[in-house]
Amino acid sequence: MLGGYYCEGLYGFPVNQSKGVELFQRASELGSADAHYNLADSYFFGKGIEVDKKKAIHHYQMAAMMGDNDARYMLACVEFNDGNIERAIKHCIISAKCGHDESLTRVKKGFIAGDVTKEDFEIALRCHKASLDETKSKQRDRAKAALQGDVTKEDFEKALRCHKAFVDETKSKQRDRAKAALRSQGSRCLKSL
Repeated sequence: MLGGYYCEGLYGFPVNQSKGVELFQRASELGSADAHYNLADSYFFGKGIEVDKKKAIHHYQMAAMMGDNDARYMLACVEFNDGNIERAIKHCIISAKCGHDESLTRVKKGFIAGDVTKEDFEIALRCHKASLDETKSKQRDRAKAALQGDVTKEDFEKALRCHKAFVDETKSKQRDRAKAALRSQGSRCLKSL
């Protein structure tokens, strides 16, 4: 998080992308999926560091293996751009099963183009829906109402605490689903990367 504050100049931190990248590097060494993702973006887009696609892909892979669906989607985009449609679709199916909307859209486009089987599309669609259903909760509804100004400050703070706890729990569940999806898809896809 601190690396992002430096990169974006948030919360009074001076804009210092190289400091942000350094902090992402340290956090990634400690096993942070978010840091791997942010470091990958830095390498991929040349934010605060020289563009290095190989390092970017490595950090996207690390984040994806830790359950980061945005990282898996970026891997899919790289594969699409490199012409590896089958591998790209595998990445999209895995992340769509974990509730990633853009990945589901790509899977749908792949189905329409004939690159995804009807069975794979239906499975991805069902799993995506189940993942979204899991994120529905009273706490989330309260937090949404609070953001719209329909509750007191006290209720807002309570909803925010509940929402944070729920998000933390959901991330853990998504990570578990991503691992399960990897096992069901076979690890050969990642090993070949």
